[in-house]
Amino acid sequence: MQGRRGRGPGGGRVGVMVTYETTDDVLTRIDAQTRAAEAEMIRAREFHAALGTLRGHGSATGVAVEVDSAGLLTGLCFAPHAAPPPGDSLARAVMSALRVAQVDALSQVQAHAERVWGSDPLVARIMTEAGERLGVETAPGGGR
Repeated sequence: MQGRRGRGPGGGRVGVMVTYETTDDVLTRIDAQTRAAEAEMIRAREFHAALGTLRGHGSATGVAVEVDSAGLLTGLCFAPHAAPPPGDSLARAVMSALRVAQVDALSQVQAHAERVWGSDPLVARIMTEAGERLGVETAPGGGR
């Protein structure tokens, strides 16, 4: 790269340095930006794939549930040989176990996001919004 001092309209010098890039310099910079973008794309794909396998688990009084990374119910089990609780108690147990599983999944997603993306403000905002949807306060470091 070469540089020279610019000249004002009357031919006088101005304090701005004009920099000229060679074609090779520009191509090298574009190649580096392309490689960086490709690496981010690969990292995003791997992150997404990991979320597909993530499961949160929760249990309460004879009920065990499993949720996916979005907190949606993927499994529901009742303890074998247990006397069935009255309807309202069963509903409360299912909802309680679901809540525990959703918080577990959210915690895992947040921990994974922080490992992959670090303290990215966009990730923090997304995690906060996900926590708000579940009524849970998210905190840095995967805590609640």
